[in-house]
Amino acid sequence: MVHSVLMLNATAGQPVGIVYSTFFGNDFGLGETGDDFALQTARTAQKQAALQIAGRVYSEASFRRALLGPSALTQPGPGQTILDLPYYHDGGAFRLKEGEPFATRKLVLWVRLGNFASVFVLDPEDNVALAESVISYFSKYICTQHVRAIEQPADVLATPEIATAFLRAHVPNGVLLFANSVMEKQLDAECEALFATT
Repeated sequence: MVHSVLMLNATAGQPVGIVYSTFFGNDFGLGETGDDFALQTARTAQKQAALQIAGRVYSEASFRRALLGPSALTQPGPGQTILDLPYYHDGGAFRLKEGEPFATRKLVLWVRLGNFASVFVLDPEDNVALAESVISYFSKYICTQHVRAIEQPADVLATPEIATAFLRAHVPNGVLLFANSVMEKQLDAECEALFATT
């Protein structure tokens, strides 16, 4: 199950910014009671969890980019787009221990396209290959719908319903669904065309 989806501003040299976040399930007690204080406490816990995860993703992405150095800032070769250059397109995974910040252990997957990063928080026993496919699909979809998100991730804030609609279709209530291969290929083509002119 996907417990949380985040979209981040991972611009190097800037403070990490969360431009979209959503949680599935009841990890922080949200919905257990109608008590206003309990509800506020649960929402605060969600925000803190999102910030903690975002900070670690930003740190990992920045470290990888720094390791590549200025030499990585090259132009794509024939038949390539910037998607083929690690400086602009990478990703990773790390584990969260019990209680840090979820009650149970979690696996975090992230993908960065330019300055835009997508994050999925999963259960460790989930289908990681499927999750990697869906988060890649999700990242490319968002970047084709928000053509400036690659350089200015904050553009996603203008129309968060685009991400919400995607998640309702492909990750309903946190359940990962297999993506349609025909749609994936079409999206890949659109994304490559976008990056070719970016």
